[in-house]
Amino acid sequence: MHLARGVVNLTILAVYLSITFWVFIPGISIAASITSARDVLSRSKISTLADHEIKFVTPTGVQADADTITVAFESNYALGTFSVNNIDLSVGDSNNCTTATFTDKTLAATNAAGVWGVSQASQTITFDAPTDATTGEITADRCVKIEIGSNATSGASGASIITNPTTAGDYTVTIGGTFGDTGTISTNIVNEDQVTVTASVDSSLACTVDNTSTAFGTFVVNTIDTASSTITWTVSTNATSGYALTVRDQGNGTNPGLYSAAAGYLIGSADNSFNNAGDLGALSIGYGLQGTKTDGDAGSAATTVAATYNVTGNNVGGFERTATTLASATGPVANATVTSTLKAKISGLVPAGSDYTDTLTYVCTAIF
Repeated sequence: MHLARGVVNLTILAVYLSITFWVFIPGISIAASITSARDVLSRSKISTLADHEIKFVTPTGVQADADTITVAFESNYALGTFSVNNIDLSVGDSNNCTTATFTDKTLAATNAAGVWGVSQASQTITFDAPTDATTGEITADRCVKIEIGSNATSGASGASIITNPTTAGDYTVTIGGTFGDTGTISTNIVNEDQVTVTASVDSSLACTVDNTSTAFGTFVVNTIDTASSTITWTVSTNATSGYALTVRDQGNGTNPGLYSAAAGYLIGSADNSFNNAGDLGALSIGYGLQGTKTDGDAGSAATTVAATYNVTGNNVGGFERTATTLASATGPVANATVTSTLKAKISGLVPAGSDYTDTLTYVCTAIF
């Protein structure tokens, strides 16, 4: 009989809130204000590299070759070495930043016909419209998406380049340029990744988790084991479009699962073929998650567990190396809960080891 020990350590990620605000001064002509603005960070911890996914709806659009779009970060952010590969610009087919289908623009260091130029100077990233840009280069009232970091994958794989400020607090990203629209997005940086974030009196998000680690103990061959404790997130937000809770698996750095460095062996998720789901009753080796939920206080929007994880019995949903939605709601919630139950099974062919571990990274995001 071969024995293996599994331990799951949770990296807890909290959230950000994105608020766009504007000021009107009587008698002075000002630019149009962007709407539905948000900046989703891959990490919100101080002094940590983070990818940025910025979305906003442009009332004006881009209509001429002289138009520029700028993204200015506060000086507290450390912008790394510039590369076109680290940045993507895309435009949605509607003004709904959640459901729109996005089409990437072609980027280069210098603009040309059909090509956007992108450059970085100090804390500002500038997009220059193509030299042949004309009406409708970016249609008015469309959602614009800017990705900065390893999430920039159009044409080449990007790398994380922006380091969060060294001090916890609220920081801003300012959208501007000659294209005619402006706006400021607020992000929150914290000492640790488990936080309650309140950006203003009328916008709030609180996410808490009850356990930061769980363990399988010593596996019994050909037996379905359940981790010693569940992981329950409690979510409250007044965001009009609700929230999303995602989970990402570390595995062995290439594939998801419970990994033993000493044995050089990975217990794959949901199975050793890395299928999206599996029946541990039928599988000889597997590992995954079952998700359950409660909808919270009266009046809360319904929370929905993603179909992959909304399973029972011996069935589990497989983890992914990229962030995957575990649960979400489409409106405000108060004290909604999402619970993860981890299950695994091994055969007698799994190498012995006491260092089988995995790290799950959860991110809770409000959608305003």
